[in-house]
Amino acid sequence: EDYMVDRTVAIGTGGASTLCFTIATLCSFYAGMRHKSKGEGDGHCCLGGFVIAGWIIFCLTFINDLIVLVLAFDPDNIIYPEVVWSALIGSILSWMLMFGYSEMARRG
Repeated sequence: EDYMVDRTVAIGTGGASTLCFTIATLCSFYAGMRHKSKGEGDGHCCLGGFVIAGWIIFCLTFINDLIVLVLAFDPDNIIYPEVVWSALIGSILSWMLMFGYSEMARRG
């Protein structure tokens, strides 16, 4: 019974964190695009690299998050902590790259 309570909390927390990181990453990208369109200079040399790396990591992490959430609904599936940690670290990294892109676009 404790397992089911822990599993329910984990599914809710995982879904909420996936949603929050997705919204934060997309908002950072949108802010960067707005700053880039209003900018007059050439921008920073790493601007394209940040946005491409951010999108690649975001897509891979989002797919990983969805797989973990779908597998979590079946009580017979075992989800290893390493997979969950990789999803969390990937979400944080993709947000940091998009935020860096937004900040470089704002300053450039």
